[in-house]
Amino acid sequence: MSGRVEWFRPEYEGRWSELVPTKEVLALTGLTSSRFSTWRRRQPEEPKPVCKKYAGKGEGAQFYYVRAELEGLLSDPPSITRARYEEIVQRMDARLKEIRWLEEQERKLSDSLKEFRQKKARLKSLQTHDQPIRDRYEKENPKPLEGACSE
Repeated sequence: MSGRVEWFRPEYEGRWSELVPTKEVLALTGLTSSRFSTWRRRQPEEPKPVCKKYAGKGEGAQFYYVRAELEGLLSDPPSITRARYEEIVQRMDARLKEIRWLEEQERKLSDSLKEFRQKKARLKSLQTHDQPIRDRYEKENPKPLEGACSE
């Protein structure tokens, strides 16, 4: 595990296999972060975060919880409302559309890169063909032409 970690419950330090990040809880349960927070507060013994792990630059921090303390939620998450379902479907459809657009851009770039490589190979081949002629001329005429390029 990389990144700076702030431990709230030091007895769990280094026991990463027993912990679950908030992001994973939300993914497994389909809850929003606010619903997860509400669920935690309503528990008789509210699950407390074990640590806060700071990611790299530009990324937020992630809270970790003891997986066993969230077992009830993870095994039987609250039902998802129709509005939440529709929100998720809409978000997934938008992502899929963007993925398809990115794949098309990637294909176009790949085709362009192939063309660039072919053109570069042709130019190198022409250079290789012309180099001996240039070398012979320069050997016979020691003063190079003005403005001639050299490698």
